[in-house]
Amino acid sequence: MPSVRSLASGLRSLLHRRDVEQELDDELRHFLAMATAENVRRGMTPEAAERAALVAMGGLGATQAQVRWGGWEATVESLWQDVRVAARSLRRSKGFTAVAVISLALGIGANTTMFSILNAVLFRPLPYHDAGRLVLIWTDDVRRSLPRETTAPLTIDDWAARNTTLHDVAYFSTQRVAPMTNDPNRGRGRTRSALVSSNLFAVLGVTPLHGRLISRDDERAPVVVITHAFWQRWFGGAPDVVGKSLTIDDASKGGLGSVTVIGVLPPEFYFPDKQTDLFTPAKTYWRYDRESVERFQPWARRWTALARLRATASPDDARDDLNRIGRDLTRTQTTAVPDFPGFSTTVVPVLESIAGSNLRARLWILLGAVGVVMLVVCANVASLLLARGAARQREFAVRRAIGAGRGRLIRQLIVENFLLVSLGGALATTIAAVGTPLVATAASAYVPRVDEVALDWRVLLFAGVVSVMSGLIFGIVPALRLSGTDANEALREGGHGTATSRLRRSQGTMVLAECALALVLLTGAGLLLKSLNRLQSVDPGFDPRSVLTIRLEFPTERAPTAEGRTQTSVAEPARARAREQLALGLAARVASLPGVESVGYTDDLFIHSQGNESITIPGRDASEIAAGELTEAAASPGFFTTLRVPLRAGRL
Repeated sequence: MPSVRSLASGLRSLLHRRDVEQELDDELRHFLAMATAENVRRGMTPEAAERAALVAMGGLGATQAQVRWGGWEATVESLWQDVRVAARSLRRSKGFTAVAVISLALGIGANTTMFSILNAVLFRPLPYHDAGRLVLIWTDDVRRSLPRETTAPLTIDDWAARNTTLHDVAYFSTQRVAPMTNDPNRGRGRTRSALVSSNLFAVLGVTPLHGRLISRDDERAPVVVITHAFWQRWFGGAPDVVGKSLTIDDASKGGLGSVTVIGVLPPEFYFPDKQTDLFTPAKTYWRYDRESVERFQPWARRWTALARLRATASPDDARDDLNRIGRDLTRTQTTAVPDFPGFSTTVVPVLESIAGSNLRARLWILLGAVGVVMLVVCANVASLLLARGAARQREFAVRRAIGAGRGRLIRQLIVENFLLVSLGGALATTIAAVGTPLVATAASAYVPRVDEVALDWRVLLFAGVVSVMSGLIFGIVPALRLSGTDANEALREGGHGTATSRLRRSQGTMVLAECALALVLLTGAGLLLKSLNRLQSVDPGFDPRSVLTIRLEFPTERAPTAEGRTQTSVAEPARARAREQLALGLAARVASLPGVESVGYTDDLFIHSQGNESITIPGRDASEIAAGELTEAAASPGFFTTLRVPLRAGRL
């Protein structure tokens, strides 16, 4: 370990080379003059005295070299010389350098782009405090193979009160709402709202940007917390937004309702997804009091639980703990409701819920695929280096003949390789910076969190590691082969421009490896294309050609009266008939437009929605009914005709 004094001396030698060289030359010449004078006093002639002094010193140039290369800075200077030699060598071979750099840039750039997607989805921290300890809890409908079913508030209260693995439990439910404005130029908006328990933000560990968050005192109050994006979009980022009122057309409030903004969330916050902009107290839901005393009815089971694990608990521990509670509830709580899924639970970390285990596996597979591409690139560049080395055998033979050791030649070749990698890595970073947003845009409809893609320190570190590893992979074999070339054989054959037998064998090995990796990639690509062709060949059961879809919103309806809220069996059919008349009138007007053959409508387009109903058949065991959920929707008479759905039996 060099001392502080040697470090300072070495830095001075590197930064002020000319001054240090002059001082060394002056010092050695002064020492030589003194030694010569001493020899003259002993009776030698001046010429003999100087010659004897030089012999004793070992030569002026040799002594200068010995002193110059005695410190740590000599290694740095030697490496810098290798870099200059490598740069000149690559500059002389412009074609080889261009092909190698572009190949490396494409390989490293593809890996960096793919990792940036993986980083955004799996590695970037979620905008919550200690997000790794947050879990979502659903009811597991084991009979129908539906592991993520919503739950009634009574059951969630039992989880919160009787568990031993959770620090705190909150719950929420999301829905579509339409914010309103008095500005006739803006009219209605469209967003998602979440009904949340008063402790949800405390469980998430979120601090508001402005105002405050929902507390126990707000459980029955008409208040709302808004996201930063909604604040900017709807209120123009007004600094006095806290205290302003907002009108919402919200079924959970029974129609139009006015709420007061009490807080704005931080810019990076979202929950449970980035489409949810408004958060209101769960107990302001107009049917909450009725639902809160029910446990088994389907309309009461609309809530998802969010919990924070204790420091020593894992998701598996929490699942076992909640299933223990479920077994106790099964013994004490019985029901005749055939659709009730039971008390089993599914506990999933929040990140896994957002990313999904299937997507996680697919992203790793894609990263592995581009990793194989990188190996092909390395094999290709290694083959180029070996081919180029065949023309440089004479150069290396001469260098070995005049005293260069094998280690010095290996170091020179490795420096050349890493100079290539540095150029390729710099170009790859540019490719990734341009290509990553394009890939993210293309994947935005299929990959969650992809809009968070950024060239952060993880991505840059990954790019650096890939560059270094690729330099070692493609550079080590050529370096060992070229540095070990027999000087006599190279000098005999080098003049004819032919490679030695060892180089020819190495080139053959590299080509074989490259072909094997390319075969793996081609096989995978062929299977992928085959799967894609099968997907495109699946008959969806309707003809989508020349069919347009339009999403409609009905005008604001009058809020139901207190009597209407209690007599939903009368009020809701009346509302449905009014909507039906509006829809029929609109369909008739659209059908009269030129070029329109038929018109139909539905309240839930099945090709976009997930299942929302499970079925039971009286007298049939649940095991005899296919697992999963069905999509239930109301459709107009022209719906199936418009989609050209073939009729198998009966009538439309």
